[in-house]
Amino acid sequence: MKTIRLLSLPLCALAACFCAPAAGFAQSILLSTGNFTVLGGTGITNSGPTDILSRDVGSVAITGFNPAGVVTNGGVIVTDPAVLTPAQTDLIHVQAKLNLMPVTQDLSNTDLGGTTLLPGVYKFGGAATLALGTTLTLNANGQNNAVWVFQISTTLTAGANANITLINPGSNLGLDDGIYWDAGTGITFGADDLIIGNFLAGTAITFGDGTNGSGRALAQTITTLANNQFDSAPGASPSGWDSGLMYNALGNVVPVPEPAAVLWLTPLGAFGLILWRRRTRPTPLAA
Repeated sequence: MKTIRLLSLPLCALAACFCAPAAGFAQSILLSTGNFTVLGGTGITNSGPTDILSRDVGSVAITGFNPAGVVTNGGVIVTDPAVLTPAQTDLIHVQAKLNLMPVTQDLSNTDLGGTTLLPGVYKFGGAATLALGTTLTLNANGQNNAVWVFQISTTLTAGANANITLINPGSNLGLDDGIYWDAGTGITFGADDLIIGNFLAGTAITFGDGTNGSGRALAQTITTLANNQFDSAPGASPSGWDSGLMYNALGNVVPVPEPAAVLWLTPLGAFGLILWRRRTRPTPLAA
């Protein structure tokens, strides 16, 4: 038992050193779902000259593309169930994990229009709304790996001419930020909205005419597009707003540690190893 106690400090410290993620960009928690800019479990429909600027568009039934809608910059249209089924499984998994994160603030019955939110996890006991012509401002407050998670029990609805915008990014200029909209049922955007983030819907996602933005639209049922431009790898966030979070050893979603937190683990591990070696050094035999 004493040996186990002696081993615990250096082993835990060293494990922290070697298992801690490197500072910067962590692997996306979206798993295979992150390969798509637009995903629909049962169908994707489009009307008008929609342009999906990166990554793939995937569903078993897709209408309104080629020639009306196009996928550019290396993205393709995917209809193969062998690819889509794992992506849908991962979408359900990610939504469940995001919904388990500890809540920073309960915003139930609060309209997001005209508000400014620091990074955190925001819960809505029912629907979430962004009123007509209003703006939600996400203030990174100079942080890298800034993350916003919106746990929405039912629907997310944005009125026409509504905006979601990021201000005050950290030194990485928002490249490692994460924005996740986790809606239990549907997501609906009005016309001419400007939006950012990964929009994950338990049922359908509907885009209003002329709504543009960056991130992903990932629906368990149908995604409807109408003369939209959407990009999961824009200049402001090549990761598609899917950074800032990681899976821990228990499989739960947690924030990526700040670089400073990672740096101090290395000397801690080294100190633990030295202490262990000193305490376990054999006692010299008496002459």
